[in-house]
Amino acid sequence: MTTVQDVIDRNIEDRTQRMADVEAFLLDARLNERKLTGGEMDTLNSYILREELRYSHADKMTFLETPFHSESQTLRRAKKELPLEMAKDYATDGRQHRKPVRRKRSYYEEWYVNKHARAENAERQRKYNEFTKIQPVETYYI
Repeated sequence: MTTVQDVIDRNIEDRTQRMADVEAFLLDARLNERKLTGGEMDTLNSYILREELRYSHADKMTFLETPFHSESQTLRRAKKELPLEMAKDYATDGRQHRKPVRRKRSYYEEWYVNKHARAENAERQRKYNEFTKIQPVETYYI
């Protein structure tokens, strides 16, 4: 009884012969009532498509009619992708058009603003009190 590894070890170069060999193996396994696991089926698929999977050109998606990715090629491609949320607020002119968000002040900036605001408020309060205090009544006789 042949195994999946025996089929792969034959290392047939021609794809049509490879496909015929794998098909004969699957027919033999079916006739002997042998169930193949998902991993064995994936291994046979990779064996049939080995040229496409070994072709590691980075831009093969654009110029091959039916491109296939190996697992490493899929991971490499996924690393370059960005989520759609990151591009949502960018226009065609390259500028970011989103609702503006006020930045948080640092502790030093808060302290500085409060210090000067207190000084200005104290001066304003002093002028207001001077203006609103009881004024002497001036009387004129005609």
